[in-house]
Amino acid sequence: MFFRFESMRKLYVIALLLPLLTFSQAKNRYKNANFTSVPIFPGCEEFYNSEKEKKKCFQEKIKQHIADNFQYPKVALRKKIQGIVYIQFIIDIDGSIKEIRSRGPHPLLEKEAARIVSLLPGIVPGRNGDEFVRVPFSIPITFRL
Repeated sequence: MFFRFESMRKLYVIALLLPLLTFSQAKNRYKNANFTSVPIFPGCEEFYNSEKEKKKCFQEKIKQHIADNFQYPKVALRKKIQGIVYIQFIIDIDGSIKEIRSRGPHPLLEKEAARIVSLLPGIVPGRNGDEFVRVPFSIPITFRL
């Protein structure tokens, strides 16, 4: 019974997450934030020529990554801590995840959200023409009991 409850909780968190995934183009905050081609999540390479499909696939894969790696912190469960954690990070020119920042209602939730993002696999970086560029990315993750 406990396993089923955990699975339902994961699905609930993911359902709240999907419409909120965003690529940022904040020129004033990140150098080289302009990009003409979005990053490609592993498994989305077949959509190389369609920006719309790449973006859709990226969102589905990151949603699945979060579902697969999500663990509600035990202390947060016990204390009934919940809320939205906003995560910002950079997909660097080598496809690695850099500058993870989180803001949320409690450090336990922030730490878990940052942990999930830090586990992202290598991503094909965004491009501006023929040049790889750093791409800022934002995800709100809802922790709800």
